[in-house]
Parts: sequence; C-alpha cells; structure tokens
Amino acid sequence: AIVRQERAHRGEAAMAADRARWSALAVRRSEAELTTIRTVVVPLLNRVAAGEPIDATLRAELARTEASVRDRIRVPQLQHPQLVATIEALRLRGVGVLVLGEPQLGEPIGEALALRLHAELEPLQTGRVTVRALPDDRPAAISVLIQDEAGSRRLQFSASGVLLSKGETVLIR
Repeated sequence: AIVRQERAHRGEAAMAADRARWSALAVRRSEAELTTIRTVVVPLLNRVAAGEPIDATLRAELARTEASVRDRIRVPQLQHPQLVATIEALRLRGVGVLVLGEPQLGEPIGEALALRLHAELEPLQTGRVTVRALPDDRPAAISVLIQDEAGSRRLQFSASGVLLSKGETVLIR
C-alpha cells in the first residue's frame, strides 16, 4: 500500500511538473506573439493618437492591420512569411481575404505549401478568397475557396503543397 501511494504521488508530481512546463511554454509563446503584434499595431495607433486624420487611406490601413492581427491569432500556423506577404498584397489590391482554421501550436506551414498557395493566389485582382487550415485528421492541410468574375473554385492542398482536389462552379450572369 505504501509503495502504491508513493507511485501515485510521483505520478501526480510528474503530471504537475508537465503541466507547469506546458503552461510556462504557453506564456512565453503568448508574450512573444504579443510583442510581435505590438510592433505592428503600436506605430499605427500612435499615428491615430497623434491626431492624424482618419481618411480613406488610413481607414484601409487600419482594416488591413486588424485583419493581419486577426489572422495571426486565429490561425498561427498560416504565418509563413510568403503566405502573409501574398495575403497582404491581395488585400492591398482590394481582394477580400478571410483566413480560418483551428489554432494549432507548432511550426507554420512549409515552404512548398506556401509557394503553391502564392502561385494560386497571386494572379487574383478582384473577388474574395477564403483560406482554411484543415484539422490534422484530414488528407488535405489547406482548403482555398476563390470567388471572382470567372466563378468559384475550391482547391485542396496537402501539407507538402500537392493539389489534391479542384472543384469549379461557373457563375451564370
């Protein structure tokens, strides 16, 4: 009975230590993420606080900045520099971009997938795009819905950037 109690106590202590390590890691990651977000947001907010008139240009910049921060929080695994730059370029051109998915700890998507997404999205000049990170239990890692004057198309990519499926719907005008 004493040995069983000691083992249970050691098991509980080990679990508590694991929880403490994971909590400390989460706090460090959260602090690093907030620091990154501050570097983007604070200069813009200082301009507003200094009295810069909120005209159409500044309003658009505020909206793009808010969207990029929302993307970081909502789906951190899609923060590959190439994909972030592609999405920013689309938004600058007036293309509506929505990024969805379940936030997952870990590394951002790989280079091959980011380059493949860039190749598919960069030519767009108008319309709307929804980029969705899919759960790990699916063959596809990313689903992209593109809606423009040509119609709607849904693409699914593996984590390695391979196109797994492509569905198209042509809009009748």
